[in-house]
Amino acid sequence: RRIEMKFTNQKIENMQNVLTAIGNKEINNPVLALKIARNNYNLTQALNPILKVKNDILRKYGEKDEKGKIVMNEEGIIRITDVPKYNAEITTLMNAETDVNIECFSEEDFDKMSATPNQLMTLLEIAK
Repeated sequence: RRIEMKFTNQKIENMQNVLTAIGNKEINNPVLALKIARNNYNLTQALNPILKVKNDILRKYGEKDEKGKIVMNEEGIIRITDVPKYNAEITTLMNAETDVNIECFSEEDFDKMSATPNQLMTLLEIAK
């Protein structure tokens, strides 16, 4: 059963991360593997523009050198020049909602997935 559902952008990112992790494991059921792959694809399609805007916000508030390039420390962390404004924009972006076409997972599907309880909790909204 395929339906269009509305999720926050944060939820889309979380579900996409979980489905990628689950999809990287061997799944002996080809129908379930296809359902995971389709959902992951649809979530990724919705997520790509969100990640681009997230990156634009990081570039806007990230510390830059004299040439205008983003500066990272030894750990690869970018210093944010205006943390409250950066956080406000990221929060607004990630709380916004996006429509995604989803194939709902059944209880049997969840039984066949090699997923942790926390991963399953992330996917509960797309359960039948």
